[in-house]
Amino acid sequence: MGWYPPNGESNLESFTSTYIVPQDPVNNQGSQVLFYFIGMQDNDDPNAVNIVQPVLTWGNGYTQWYVQSWACCPSNITVSSPPLFGLAAGNSLNGVISRSSDSTWKIDSIFNGKHTTLNAQVGDYIYNWADITLEVYSVDTCQDFASGKAFFNALTLIDSQGNVLTPSWQDISGSTLCGGDITANGANSYYIEHTQA
Repeated sequence: MGWYPPNGESNLESFTSTYIVPQDPVNNQGSQVLFYFIGMQDNDDPNAVNIVQPVLTWGNGYTQWYVQSWACCPSNITVSSPPLFGLAAGNSLNGVISRSSDSTWKIDSIFNGKHTTLNAQVGDYIYNWADITLEVYSVDTCQDFASGKAFFNALTLIDSQGNVLTPSWQDISGSTLCGGDITANGANSYYIEHTQA
């Protein structure tokens, strides 16, 4: 899901959420990669689009849940913090994106009092799009997806004037594999879920 703020609120300053880790995939020894995240992008310059994101991950070299903070993906700024391990289904973690200066963003992923933090010097961009996303690679069957629901709770988006924004989130994914869906779960909360059949 994504959202473009109105012009007067288009310079986003911070985005935070509490994630709840879903159940492991049934096929927990596969080559699939599952990236769950909130993110902010600068979509004005097609040659320099980048995203800052605290990312809950299954796969990508590990058959377990872990979290990293990312700035991605132009070649000059694709960087990530060290992985933070020890997460399991039902655990909660905090994802924090905040502007530190005109050109620097602090992306912080926090679990059980431990931080994996990235201070990304990405340039003086206006971040004008926010998203809640599951990005996947090498998914061959429904059992490659996580079981159950991945929650994004306490979603809080603030602009550069200090205003707490109320996004009108738009589902941009359309039809997805295995009945994948993102669903509102009360105020400022959504979950992503797939069927296993």
